Amino acid sequence: MGKTTIIFLVLVVFVFAIIPSSVLGASTSNTSANTALQNLQDRIEQHKEKREELMMKAKERASVSAQRRLAKLNQTRLRVCEARKNGITQRATFMLTHGGKINTGHMKIQERVNEYYNNHLVPEGYVLPNYQELIDDMAAAKANVLTVLDLAKESGANFDCSGDDPKGKLDAFKEDMKELIAANKAYRQSVHNFVKAVLELARQAKADQSGDQGEDDQTTTDEGGVQ
Repeated sequence: MGKTTIIFLVLVVFVFAIIPSSVLGASTSNTSANTALQNLQDRIEQHKEKREELMMKAKERASVSAQRRLAKLNQTRLRVCEARKNGITQRATFMLTHGGKINTGHMKIQERVNEYYNNHLVPEGYVLPNYQELIDDMAAAKANVLTVLDLAKESGANFDCSGDDPKGKLDAFKEDMKELIAANKAYRQSVHNFVKAVLELARQAKADQSGDQGEDDQTTTDEGGVQ
């Protein structure tokens, strides 16, 4: 086990450590993590229902009075909407790209730490008792991110000033982005919990190796002193 690898793990945990407590949460216990994950999943389900309701209302308003809305949307309002559309489209693209990059960053850290754990700690007999639980938490959190990201991509791509109920679709996109932020935070927390557990195990392994080396040195000294 090299010092470079240990330093990498320390740096990763340091990065997560500077994240505000409001983001990372006050507890990293397995019970709290499972409760937070379940709450997030429930929240996403509620969000889906709310989103379906928003989209249904948009369709209902469109089917009942589409021609009337188009008539009221005069040229001035249409130009204003088109001007806003460019800004909305750019913002949507940026937020989706940024959210995707955050998710990718978490995945890379998870993969590197998991590789270190399986290639360096496990062969030496150091195993996390809750390893599978930590892996499952990260997998569920990652799945939530991908689900909401797909929803946000769909709602962001459907905005059209001349289409049916642009305001309803814009509201749906805003809700999707709120959920994407929350899902990314939960994923980051689950990765942080895994990295912290592996780092503590790596420190234990290093301490054990240092102790064994010290005992070997002492034995060599004692044997050298015997005449």
